[in-house]
This record gives sequence, C-alpha cells and structure tokens, in this order.
Amino acid sequence: MTSCAARQILAIEDDPILGPHLKTSLEHRGFHVTLADDGPTGLALASEATYDLILLDVMLPELSGMELLTRLREQRRTPVPMSAAYRQRRIRMRCASMTNAATCCTKADGSA
Repeated sequence: MTSCAARQILAIEDDPILGPHLKTSLEHRGFHVTLADDGPTGLALASEATYDLILLDVMLPELSGMELLTRLREQRRTPVPMSAAYRQRRIRMRCASMTNAATCCTKADGSA
C-alpha cells in the first residue's frame, strides 16, 4: 500500500459541520488538508499552492464551485471531485463532465 503522508488536499466546503469533519477524517488517514469555506478563498489557495487533489462543493458562497472550477482549469489540471447537496441529474452530469469523472458525489440531504 502506498503512503499518503505527503499528499496535499484542498477541501473547499462551506458546511460548518461537514468541512471540519472532512478535514479531520482525512488528516487521521495521513493527508495534509487545507480547508477553505468559500469560493474566492478556495480559488486563491488553489492558485497559490500545488495540491494533489481538490475536493470541491458545487454550492459555495460568493463564487460557485462550477465557476471556481472553470477558472481553476485555466491554470491547473489538478483532479477535482465535486460534491452536491442535491440530486438533479443535470447538475451531476455537468459536474462529471467538468471534472472528467464518472459521476459527481451527492451529499446526504435527508430526503428520500
């Protein structure tokens, strides 16, 4: 198994519970995690440093995840899994096409 101790992750998540939980969980697994809670901060961090992975929320204050990814792609090709708190297929498919991923993760929102 490959060590992940040197892996740098930028998590851009505005949820005050999910963001810190994500950071703590990944750090316990040996990753170094930087957490941003809005789009402009996330874009600035992503532009200033090199990350192995950027975890990106679709719905962010001030600058959406989609717009952030569009701007980031002008500078970098870092892998960017995206998460969304809603289940609309159209949004999930747009996330997947922008990130070259098979799908966009959906956060549990309590709805059935």
